[in-house]
Amino acid sequence: MILKHLSSLLTAAAMLLTSTAIPVSAEETVSEGQATFPTAQEIVDDIVIGWNLGNTLESYRDVRTDDPYVYEQGYGSPTTTQKMIQDIHAAGFNAIRIPVTWMQKLDENDQISKAWLDRVQEVVDWAYDDGMYVILNVHHDTNHGWLQANYDSWNTYQNRFASIWKQISARFADYDYHLIFEGFNEIVCSGINASGSTQIIWGFWEPWQSAYRVEALDVTAKYNQLFVDTVRETGGNNAERTLLCNTYAASGDATVIKDFQLPEDTAENRLITGAHLYMPNDFAGTYSSPNVTTYSSEELKKVFDVLDYYIDGPVLIGEFNAKYKNNDEERNRWAKEYLTVTKEKGYKCFVWDTNTSAMGMYHRQSGTWLFRIYTDHAGGSGCCACFAHAVSGLFR
Repeated sequence: MILKHLSSLLTAAAMLLTSTAIPVSAEETVSEGQATFPTAQEIVDDIVIGWNLGNTLESYRDVRTDDPYVYEQGYGSPTTTQKMIQDIHAAGFNAIRIPVTWMQKLDENDQISKAWLDRVQEVVDWAYDDGMYVILNVHHDTNHGWLQANYDSWNTYQNRFASIWKQISARFADYDYHLIFEGFNEIVCSGINASGSTQIIWGFWEPWQSAYRVEALDVTAKYNQLFVDTVRETGGNNAERTLLCNTYAASGDATVIKDFQLPEDTAENRLITGAHLYMPNDFAGTYSSPNVTTYSSEELKKVFDVLDYYIDGPVLIGEFNAKYKNNDEERNRWAKEYLTVTKEKGYKCFVWDTNTSAMGMYHRQSGTWLFRIYTDHAGGSGCCACFAHAVSGLFR
């Protein structure tokens, strides 16, 4: 039964994850009104499990309008409501990642549309005011857009990148430690492959990919440093705010992370390393093989052993999920083991929810929890089998 499978997934997470309250009050302040912030590690420890508002504010479209809802609905998701955020929190998620794409909301001077920034702030406030941790980022400006891990991008767009973060930082300068900034999503570069075609480089496994490695990692480090410096310079609570710095491609692969270093920072112990791990990739990834419906426990554990070996300090898995392939039982076994291993390592995870059958968990249109959705368009009538579940508190 699908309901039983969903219950298994959520109950497993509830058993595996516990929350430790941070002994710091957001009301406690120091000079100039700056809040006393906990360390990055304390924040990671306090996060139970996180949820991504996927396929929403990060959509990008070939249109230009000041109407924020045109973009918000660009991937087929409904307009986000306060009730949706409350439902997520009530289910036990005490953190939310809000991916945002900014490139089509910039004017010729790289100023963000006020209507767009107002809408982003509204959604942030619904979660923030409800006591959740909130991660706000620059999303599809990477890989789909202008923000690339190459010197051409760096020389052309570093000022734009800094401008975006100055504006975001100014808007949210007074928010306390529950708001976390993430510099960029999955920054990548493209190269000419062995066949002579242009291809996005997600890792450096083959000789043609390795030829781009030094430049790609150097530019990733430059953008991470610029992100940290820019936020810190805006002052207020941003001087101590915890910041999330992703690896190249948000990868946990050894070819990427063996040389990864966090930026220098004027604040002490306020940086988190971020990665996105849809692993094992052939089983879990968005573009994974449709025929791979089982996974290897040994392969899964190896992923986190590699991350643990190369990365010191607090880590957030900003995205994880496994694509539906008519394999509910295996996905539930995978989810339980995934959360078991990450708990042992001290990592906290944010499930990627697309509001679609492939990786959907919460059906936003109906406000119900589901594990998968079937839609039958025969005869023009849609039939959606949604499985509601009493999920309140299961992740606590």
